[in-house]
Amino acid sequence: MADISKINAVAIGSVAKLDGVTASNIAKVNGLVFSSAPAFSGLLDTYTGAAAAYSTRRLNGQYTGAAMRVREDSGDTETDIGFDASGNLLTADIATHCGSANGYVTKWYDQAATGGTGSGNDAAQTTNAFQPKIYDGSAVITDANSNVAMLTQKNLDATGFKHLDYTSSTANDPLFVMTMSHATGRAEVFSVNNYTTFEVGWNNASAAKMFIGDGSTYSGSYPSISAVPQVLTFMKINDAAKIYSGTTQKGSTDTSDLDNTESTIKIGAWRNAGALWLSEVLVYKQSNQESSLSGMVTDLESYYTTG
Repeated sequence: MADISKINAVAIGSVAKLDGVTASNIAKVNGLVFSSAPAFSGLLDTYTGAAAAYSTRRLNGQYTGAAMRVREDSGDTETDIGFDASGNLLTADIATHCGSANGYVTKWYDQAATGGTGSGNDAAQTTNAFQPKIYDGSAVITDANSNVAMLTQKNLDATGFKHLDYTSSTANDPLFVMTMSHATGRAEVFSVNNYTTFEVGWNNASAAKMFIGDGSTYSGSYPSISAVPQVLTFMKINDAAKIYSGTTQKGSTDTSDLDNTESTIKIGAWRNAGALWLSEVLVYKQSNQESSLSGMVTDLESYYTTG
């Protein structure tokens, strides 16, 4: 069959009208059946029920919107950046928009939603100094294994990037957060309640960490992990919290009495010397995904180059 995955470079799933005719009323285009275009299927189509999902790739066949909104720091203009027909980030569009300026992410769109851009629980940052970098004036940012990634550096703190806002009445036990990341220093891949409940991320380039409380109470030793971009996962089930590198649990299980009604999850916060590269964050609440860990890790590792 001839390729009809795009019309004038627009993915079929994003086409609303053609020459003024609503897509649902179009039977054929140049003799090709319009509805026969292959449907996109991503990780969230297999592992359903996510509360929020952010990525540099497309994750959900039911989500038809953009991946992120990017600001160039020359004129501070912003634009939405989408995906190609294969679900990859349109990095050429970032380069075109930014030119020789730096590019920063002002919104990371939630792909757990069904619908277009802005239909989900988007992660946003309005303060320029706290926005993660995606373009360095000449190329899109990548991590040590050439994965497209947002770069979070110095000056991100408790008031910084990305707020996943949940109401206090929404219990988050179980809580399951899977990330694709890499760091060269201490970095909170995500934290809950402004760092006061718990934090998960990297302590340095070769150790994962999990703090319970405001950082003064530490859960276990710093578990050694491979010093490369990789999948880190946090699970909290019935107040038993643990972290995984790939499919292997690292460090001890913490059984502290963790608050189950945290209001805010922050993604990608950076604290001390070093930097954090982040490509994907999947959040499941009130949904025990422990049995899905292996399959989800395999999906991420098959898309991203991991160690």
